[in-house]
Amino acid sequence: MRYQLKGLVAFVLSVTLALVPSVTLCAGQPEEPVDSDVIQVVLPTNAGNVFDFILDPQRLIEETDAAAYGGQSFEEGATLFFQRLDGGVEEAYHSTSDAVTIVNKSAVPVEVTLTAEISGDSLGGIRMTEDESFADDAGASMYLALTDGEHKAPILEEEGACIQVTIPAASEETAEFPEYSFRLMGAANEHGDWSEIRGAAPKVAVTWVVVPVEGSMPSAQEDLPDEEQGLPEDLKLGTPSNAVR
Repeated sequence: MRYQLKGLVAFVLSVTLALVPSVTLCAGQPEEPVDSDVIQVVLPTNAGNVFDFILDPQRLIEETDAAAYGGQSFEEGATLFFQRLDGGVEEAYHSTSDAVTIVNKSAVPVEVTLTAEISGDSLGGIRMTEDESFADDAGASMYLALTDGEHKAPILEEEGACIQVTIPAASEETAEFPEYSFRLMGAANEHGDWSEIRGAAPKVAVTWVVVPVEGSMPSAQEDLPDEEQGLPEDLKLGTPSNAVR
């Protein structure tokens, strides 16, 4: 059987800025001097479809010269494709997605926690694996991972994936602002048995949370008596157990 599976990615944006006197989230605004009393984090606003992908474990697209896609160029030898619009590769469809970029315009460093989860109900029998080479794997397996070029975190059905990084503070002496980019990458097991897969439509939720690095900003609690200081019980800054640093 020759077929393709399309995965629609649910892209979730979650931004948490805790314990700061003033917060500004901006996108495409004119450059302004760094203000030490304001947290400015530029987040992408057009990332809704950047992680949608086409799953083609038996390379039907390559064998038909992408006839179903108007003959557009696809990465040779790949089995999972994201549409590329950023010009970062020659092909129109590639096994790595466009990058999503977060820019820190603040005078304090911020901590970014990326998480990705896949809905088990949407897999329809597909097995998630952390082995992108599919060594000794004869099943209908798929590899998806968060990556930033330095870290790589495979998405597993139960554990999901997580990457945690720190974006340095912006300098008051330069117009350049620190940024952090990440993307998805993936592949399908071309040697696996996909004959029993029916109606699979994998759905992935990618979330990022941004907070100022703890202790990098004066807290409004500093003026309180010692016994009244501390974080509320529902505002704890935790580190996921599977974070990649």
